Amino acid sequence: MSALTLYTSLTTLPYTDEFGPGSGFLPTWCSFVLLTLGLLWIVETVRSKPVGKGKPFVDTRNLKKAVLLTLGLWAAPLLMDLLGFFTCLTLLGLFMIVGVERIGLKAGLLPLALTVAIIFTVFSLWLQMPFPKGLLI
Repeated sequence: MSALTLYTSLTTLPYTDEFGPGSGFLPTWCSFVLLTLGLLWIVETVRSKPVGKGKPFVDTRNLKKAVLLTLGLWAAPLLMDLLGFFTCLTLLGLFMIVGVERIGLKAGLLPLALTVAIIFTVFSLWLQMPFPKGLLI
């Protein structure tokens, strides 16, 4: 999926604009990072020692987390036109903190707020990149 997104963003979206980054800047770098991390994860998995006999290859608890995370990552882009980028980013972060990782709101809300604020400040205010606008922002 990352390789397809990287290829599509490089071949169809402008990387730069006359005033700064174009619409292909963010998807190019995000997909490049995800592709690199995915390849490193595959290499690490192949090089690791096999699991002992009688133990399942995938722990069911981790499988449940992976399924929930995948559902959240699929739902966020589908809701983006309706709710907007930053609302979806915040809801996805809340879902990952509370639903997937089971971290309390007290511990997870401040890092989430800082992350969204930094992304908003850098990409929306500073670089003036256009994002899908929804009901809120």
